Amino acid sequence: ELNDGYYIPGNPHYASKIDLRVQGDWSNAAFWLALGALNGQTQVNNLYFESVQGDREILQILTDMGAKVSLRGDDIIVSKKDLHSITLDAKDIPDLIPIVSVLMAKADGISIIKNVDRLRIKETDRLSAILTNLKAMGVKARYQDGELLILGGDIEGFNVDSFNDHRMVMMAAIAASIAKGPSTITNIEAVAKSYPDFFDDYKKLGGKVNVK
Repeated sequence: ELNDGYYIPGNPHYASKIDLRVQGDWSNAAFWLALGALNGQTQVNNLYFESVQGDREILQILTDMGAKVSLRGDDIIVSKKDLHSITLDAKDIPDLIPIVSVLMAKADGISIIKNVDRLRIKETDRLSAILTNLKAMGVKARYQDGELLILGGDIEGFNVDSFNDHRMVMMAAIAASIAKGPSTITNIEAVAKSYPDFFDDYKKLGGKVNVK
Protein backbone atom coordinates (compact mmCIF):
# COMPACT_ATOMS: atom_id res chain seq x y z
CA GLU A 1 0.00 0.00 0.00
CA LEU A 2 1.28 3.46 -0.93
CA ASN A 3 0.54 6.73 0.79
CA ASP A 4 -1.71 7.90 -2.02
CA GLY A 5 -2.87 4.61 -3.54
CA TYR A 6 -2.03 0.96 -4.19
CA TYR A 7 0.68 -0.80 -6.16
CA ILE A 8 -0.47 -3.81 -8.21
CA PRO A 9 2.21 -6.06 -9.73
CA GLY A 10 1.91 -7.16 -13.35
CA ASN A 11 0.21 -10.32 -14.63
CA PRO A 12 -2.16 -10.85 -11.67
CA HIS A 13 -4.79 -13.61 -11.65
CA TYR A 14 -8.22 -13.39 -10.07
CA ALA A 15 -10.91 -15.92 -9.37
CA SER A 16 -14.45 -14.80 -8.57
CA LYS A 17 -16.14 -16.63 -5.71
CA ILE A 18 -19.51 -16.18 -7.37
CA ASP A 19 -20.92 -16.30 -10.88
CA LEU A 20 -21.44 -12.80 -12.22
CA ARG A 21 -23.77 -11.79 -15.01
CA VAL A 22 -23.09 -8.75 -17.15
CA GLN A 23 -26.28 -7.02 -18.19
CA GLY A 24 -27.02 -6.28 -21.81
CA ASP A 25 -26.63 -2.68 -22.95
CA TRP A 26 -30.05 -1.03 -23.21
CA SER A 27 -28.63 2.11 -24.85
CA ASN A 28 -27.30 0.24 -27.88
CA ALA A 29 -30.13 -2.30 -27.90
CA ALA A 30 -32.57 0.59 -28.40
CA PHE A 31 -31.38 1.02 -31.98
CA TRP A 32 -32.20 -2.60 -32.88
CA LEU A 33 -35.53 -2.50 -31.07
CA ALA A 34 -36.41 0.61 -33.07
CA LEU A 35 -35.30 -1.16 -36.25
CA GLY A 36 -37.93 -3.82 -35.60
CA ALA A 37 -40.63 -1.23 -34.97
CA LEU A 38 -39.82 0.44 -38.29
CA ASN A 39 -39.05 -2.49 -40.57
CA GLY A 40 -40.57 -5.77 -39.49
CA GLN A 41 -39.38 -7.77 -36.52
CA THR A 42 -36.23 -7.76 -34.44
CA GLN A 43 -35.28 -9.88 -31.43
CA VAL A 44 -32.68 -8.69 -28.92
CA ASN A 45 -31.41 -11.16 -26.33
CA ASN A 46 -29.90 -10.84 -22.86
CA LEU A 47 -31.66 -7.71 -21.69
CA TYR A 48 -32.32 -7.64 -17.96
CA PHE A 49 -35.78 -6.18 -17.37
CA GLU A 50 -35.05 -5.17 -13.78
CA SER A 51 -31.98 -3.20 -14.83
CA VAL A 52 -31.40 0.22 -13.32
CA GLN A 53 -30.21 1.49 -16.72
CA GLY A 54 -32.38 4.48 -17.55
CA ASP A 55 -32.53 3.61 -21.24
CA ARG A 56 -34.70 0.61 -20.41
CA GLU A 57 -37.41 3.24 -20.97
CA ILE A 58 -37.22 2.43 -24.70
CA LEU A 59 -39.66 -0.43 -24.07
CA GLN A 60 -42.31 1.93 -22.71
CA ILE A 61 -41.67 4.43 -25.49
CA LEU A 62 -42.14 1.79 -28.19
CA THR A 63 -45.29 0.53 -26.49
CA ASP A 64 -46.70 4.04 -26.13
CA MET A 65 -46.03 4.71 -29.82
CA GLY A 66 -47.95 1.61 -30.84
CA ALA A 67 -45.22 -0.88 -31.70
CA LYS A 68 -45.81 -4.53 -30.83
CA VAL A 69 -43.48 -5.51 -27.98
CA SER A 70 -43.22 -9.12 -26.78
CA LEU A 71 -41.15 -10.37 -23.85
CA ARG A 72 -39.73 -13.89 -23.69
CA GLY A 73 -37.56 -14.42 -20.65
CA ASP A 74 -34.66 -12.02 -21.11
CA ASP A 75 -35.38 -11.58 -24.81
CA ILE A 76 -37.42 -8.84 -26.47
CA ILE A 77 -39.17 -9.04 -29.82
CA VAL A 78 -40.38 -5.82 -31.43
CA SER A 79 -42.60 -5.96 -34.51
CA LYS A 80 -43.67 -3.27 -36.91
CA LYS A 81 -47.01 -1.54 -36.52
CA ASP A 82 -48.26 1.92 -37.41
CA LEU A 83 -46.69 4.37 -34.97
CA HIS A 84 -48.39 7.40 -33.49
CA SER A 85 -47.01 10.58 -31.98
CA ILE A 86 -46.28 10.98 -28.26
CA THR A 87 -45.01 13.58 -25.83
CA LEU A 88 -41.82 12.54 -24.06
CA ASP A 89 -39.60 14.01 -21.32
CA ALA A 90 -35.90 13.68 -22.21
CA LYS A 91 -34.61 14.73 -18.80
CA ASP A 92 -33.45 11.27 -17.68
CA ILE A 93 -32.97 9.57 -21.06
CA PRO A 94 -30.90 11.91 -23.27
CA ASP A 95 -29.05 9.05 -25.00
CA LEU A 96 -32.33 7.65 -26.35
CA ILE A 97 -33.34 10.85 -28.10
CA PRO A 98 -31.38 10.30 -31.36
CA ILE A 99 -33.11 6.99 -32.13
CA VAL A 100 -36.44 8.08 -30.67
CA SER A 101 -36.37 11.06 -33.04
CA VAL A 102 -36.25 8.60 -35.95
CA LEU A 103 -39.26 6.75 -34.57
CA MET A 104 -41.09 10.04 -34.25
CA ALA A 105 -40.15 10.97 -37.82
CA LYS A 106 -42.25 8.01 -38.98
CA ALA A 107 -45.09 8.39 -36.46
CA ASP A 108 -48.45 9.86 -37.33
CA GLY A 109 -48.80 13.41 -36.01
CA ILE A 110 -46.55 15.82 -34.15
CA SER A 111 -44.38 14.39 -31.38
CA ILE A 112 -42.91 16.57 -28.65
CA ILE A 113 -39.73 15.93 -26.67
CA LYS A 114 -39.40 18.10 -23.57
CA ASN A 115 -36.23 19.10 -21.70
CA VAL A 116 -33.89 18.68 -24.66
CA ASP A 117 -31.37 21.40 -23.78
CA ARG A 118 -29.04 18.97 -21.99
CA LEU A 119 -28.48 17.32 -25.38
CA ARG A 120 -26.22 20.26 -26.20
CA ILE A 121 -23.53 19.01 -23.80
CA LYS A 122 -23.05 15.45 -25.08
CA GLU A 123 -20.24 14.31 -27.43
CA THR A 124 -21.40 17.08 -29.72
CA ASP A 125 -24.25 19.57 -29.60
CA ARG A 126 -26.56 16.63 -30.14
CA LEU A 127 -29.69 18.79 -30.32
CA SER A 128 -28.29 20.79 -33.21
CA ALA A 129 -27.01 17.60 -34.88
CA ILE A 130 -30.40 15.90 -34.62
CA LEU A 131 -32.19 18.91 -36.08
CA THR A 132 -29.66 19.23 -38.91
CA ASN A 133 -29.83 15.58 -39.86
CA LEU A 134 -33.61 15.28 -39.56
CA LYS A 135 -33.98 18.19 -41.94
CA ALA A 136 -31.51 16.55 -44.34
CA MET A 137 -33.82 13.51 -44.25
CA GLY A 138 -36.77 15.64 -45.31
CA VAL A 139 -38.32 15.56 -41.83
CA LYS A 140 -39.97 18.69 -40.46
CA ALA A 141 -38.56 19.40 -37.00
CA ARG A 142 -37.92 22.48 -34.90
CA TYR A 143 -36.74 23.57 -31.48
CA GLN A 144 -38.97 25.82 -29.37
CA ASP A 145 -38.71 26.81 -25.71
CA GLY A 146 -36.75 23.79 -24.58
CA GLU A 147 -38.77 21.35 -26.67
CA LEU A 148 -38.11 19.45 -29.89
CA LEU A 149 -41.15 19.13 -32.17
CA ILE A 150 -41.12 16.47 -34.91
CA LEU A 151 -43.77 16.02 -37.59
CA GLY A 152 -44.05 12.42 -38.75
CA GLY A 153 -43.97 11.55 -42.43
CA ASP A 154 -41.52 9.98 -44.85
CA ILE A 155 -37.74 9.88 -44.65
CA GLU A 156 -36.04 10.75 -47.92
CA GLY A 157 -32.66 9.51 -49.06
CA PHE A 158 -30.03 11.71 -47.42
CA ASN A 159 -26.43 12.76 -46.93
CA VAL A 160 -25.51 13.50 -43.32
CA ASP A 161 -22.47 13.80 -41.09
CA SER A 162 -21.88 11.95 -37.82
CA PHE A 163 -20.63 15.08 -36.03
CA ASN A 164 -18.07 12.64 -34.56
CA ASP A 165 -20.83 11.19 -32.36
CA HIS A 166 -21.42 7.45 -32.18
CA ARG A 167 -25.14 7.78 -31.54
CA MET A 168 -25.59 10.04 -34.54
CA VAL A 169 -24.00 7.34 -36.73
CA MET A 170 -26.40 4.70 -35.44
CA MET A 171 -29.38 7.04 -35.64
CA ALA A 172 -28.66 7.76 -39.31
CA ALA A 173 -28.09 4.08 -40.12
CA ILE A 174 -31.50 3.10 -38.74
CA ALA A 175 -33.11 6.03 -40.58
CA ALA A 176 -31.40 4.88 -43.80
CA SER A 177 -33.12 1.49 -43.49
CA ILE A 178 -36.48 3.14 -44.21
CA ALA A 179 -35.34 6.05 -46.39
CA LYS A 180 -36.83 6.45 -49.86
CA GLY A 181 -33.53 6.30 -51.67
CA PRO A 182 -29.84 5.64 -50.98
CA SER A 183 -28.26 7.47 -48.05
CA THR A 184 -24.73 8.42 -47.07
CA ILE A 185 -23.26 8.92 -43.60
CA THR A 186 -19.81 10.47 -43.36
CA ASN A 187 -17.28 10.02 -40.55
CA ILE A 188 -18.82 6.76 -39.36
CA GLU A 189 -15.66 5.80 -37.44
CA ALA A 190 -17.21 7.55 -34.42
CA VAL A 191 -19.38 4.45 -33.91
CA ALA A 192 -16.33 2.62 -32.52
CA LYS A 193 -16.67 4.51 -29.25
CA SER A 194 -19.48 2.26 -28.03
CA TYR A 195 -20.22 -0.29 -30.77
CA PRO A 196 -17.34 -1.10 -33.15
CA ASP A 197 -19.25 -4.06 -34.65
CA PHE A 198 -22.41 -2.07 -35.29
CA PHE A 199 -22.34 -2.31 -39.09
CA ASP A 200 -21.51 -6.02 -38.97
CA ASP A 201 -24.68 -6.57 -36.95
CA TYR A 202 -26.56 -4.19 -39.24
CA LYS A 203 -25.73 -6.47 -42.17
CA LYS A 204 -26.71 -9.59 -40.21
CA LEU A 205 -30.17 -8.07 -39.74
CA GLY A 206 -30.56 -7.52 -43.47
CA GLY A 207 -29.19 -4.00 -43.77
CA LYS A 208 -27.48 -3.15 -47.05
CA VAL A 209 -24.39 -1.08 -46.43
CA ASN A 210 -21.13 -0.27 -48.16
CA VAL A 211 -18.57 0.90 -45.61
CA LYS A 212 -15.66 2.82 -47.16
